[in-house]
Amino acid sequence: MLFRSKDLDTTYSEVVDKEIFRCEEQEFLAKIEEEKKRTVSSIDIGDNSDIGKALSSLIKEDFDNALDFANIILSDSPDDKNALLVKAQALAGKYKDEEALKILDRVIELYPNELEAYFQMGTISMNLGKYSKAMDYFQAIKKLDANYPLVDENLDIIRKYLINGGQNI
Repeated sequence: MLFRSKDLDTTYSEVVDKEIFRCEEQEFLAKIEEEKKRTVSSIDIGDNSDIGKALSSLIKEDFDNALDFANIILSDSPDDKNALLVKAQALAGKYKDEEALKILDRVIELYPNELEAYFQMGTISMNLGKYSKAMDYFQAIKKLDANYPLVDENLDIIRKYLINGGQNI
């Protein structure tokens, strides 16, 4: 009977650990939403330029329009950092993660210190379950800016996932 009780305690402990991780994950997602709102509030949505329209569309989650405006800019300026970032975010919003990653690779190639590109690469890699790769991107951000928003939270989630043997929690 004691042996069975120990098994139940272990199972209970695993369930509690998983539930704690889920709660932490929900808190993290809430922080992302809050950061998104903070970032959005600093953008002039009334900007009538193509990049302003692209950002406005992206914020409204109108990913097709965001892509259209980003592509207009890129047709004239193929290395425009902001247009490339918007295009990558819009592609990710349409679940075209591999295409988004290719664009972000290009941003990093052109602008090696562009933290937003590393952050998006890390986020997309997490979504794809490529946690080790995501960790590399977030650690690269930490080297460039130790206080970049949400990096520590992402790294904590990845570490917990890896410590748990790579099981989805």
